[in-house]
Amino acid sequence: MPDRVSRWWLPALCGAAMLCVPAAAQAQSNAGCDNRVNDTPGKLVPCITTNDLWTHMEALQAIADANPGADGHPSRNSGEPGYKASVDYVADAMRKAGYDVRLQPYTFTYSSYIGTPSLSQVSPTPRSFTLISEWNPGSSQGDVTGAQVKPAGHTVMPPTPAPSSASGCDPSDFVGFAGKIALIQRGSCNFGVKVLNATHAGAVGVVIFNEGNPGRTGAFSGSMVDADGNPFVASIPVAFVPSTSAKASTTSTRPARRRS
Repeated sequence: MPDRVSRWWLPALCGAAMLCVPAAAQAQSNAGCDNRVNDTPGKLVPCITTNDLWTHMEALQAIADANPGADGHPSRNSGEPGYKASVDYVADAMRKAGYDVRLQPYTFTYSSYIGTPSLSQVSPTPRSFTLISEWNPGSSQGDVTGAQVKPAGHTVMPPTPAPSSASGCDPSDFVGFAGKIALIQRGSCNFGVKVLNATHAGAVGVVIFNEGNPGRTGAFSGSMVDADGNPFVASIPVAFVPSTSAKASTTSTRPARRRS
C-alpha cells in the first residue's frame, strides 16, 4: 500500500507562485523592465520571459534534487527541507527585484512515507497495481500480506445513480473482520470513520473503492479525518482504488512506515 501520504504529487506553494503566469509568457527582451517600477499587471506581465521562467523551474528542481524526502524522491513538500529552501529561493529573488518580503509561519498536519508503497493482488490472478494511475495510498502505515479481503456491510452494488452508500460508516458493518482486509465502498461518511471502524473490528488493512456513480469510478485519494474532522495517520495500511478494482479477493499491501 501507499508510501507517501504527504502529497508528493503536489508542488510546494512557493514553487507554484513562480509558475502562475506561464500561459502569457513569451520569449522577449527585458529592456526597460529593470529600470522601472513594475507595480501593475500591465507592466509586469510583458517583463516575464520564457527563459526566465525556465531558469526558475530548473533552480526549483535542483532544490528538490538536493533535498530528497523520507521516501528518497526529490522533494519540495511542505514541512520538508526542500520546501524551506524553495521559500528562501523565492524570497531572495523577490527581494532582489525590489519587493518587501515577509514570511508568514503557519501550522499544518504533516506526515510522510518512508519508502515506496505498493499494492498487489495475490489471487485469483496475481498482479501489481500502478501507483497513482491504479491506486493511491491513504495516510497510513503498516504491512499486510496474503490476508483475505472481505466486503464491509451496506455496500451498494450496483451503485445508485447518485452517491448513497453508507458502507463502513457504522461499526456493525464489520462483523468477523479480525485478520482480514476490509473492502469498503466510498460513500456518505468520512474515509477516516470507515478506517477507524475497520481498525476497531480487528481488520489488518483497508481498501476503499470508488463508489461507481458517474464521476466516481476512477482512481482517487482521500484524507484521513475522523467524524469530528480531526486528521490522523491510520495504524493499518489504507489504499484507494477505482470502482473496477473492487473484485479483488486477496491482496498484499505495503504502505511503508510513516513519520508525522
